Amino acid sequence: MEAGAWTGRTLAQLRRTKAWRTVQQTPSDFVFPGGEAFMDAQARVVTAIDRLATRHRKGSIVVATHGDIVRIALAHYLATPLDDFQRIVIDTAAVSVVLLGGTLPHVLLVNDTGGLDRFRAEHTAPWEATKSADRRRAGKVRG
Repeated sequence: MEAGAWTGRTLAQLRRTKAWRTVQQTPSDFVFPGGEAFMDAQARVVTAIDRLATRHRKGSIVVATHGDIVRIALAHYLATPLDDFQRIVIDTAAVSVVLLGGTLPHVLLVNDTGGLDRFRAEHTAPWEATKSADRRRAGKVRG
């Protein structure tokens, strides 16, 4: 995120500014002095993620970024108002998983700090696994 004049300042310094309350309570109304608005950052990040997901429809993508960017992206995919994005907790090096490509995004995992081994195999969403099993059963003759 382009923090403009806030770049390089500590959180302790920023908490003493008049604008800090807006950042905490209504970030959708905030624009960093000489920088970017939270709404613009969210639109930019979601557009980039959606573009990558479209380009790699049959695969998986990994996006590594700062916690606030993860939270504003997740807020979008969860259909949560931007002003509530700070309710989402993201730890350092945590993994969140969003399944894109269907009619609606599905947030499968948020803020996981376990290992990545389980993400190596191709993922089948639970609702898709049920459909596949139903189709296999439907093709069998019983008698």
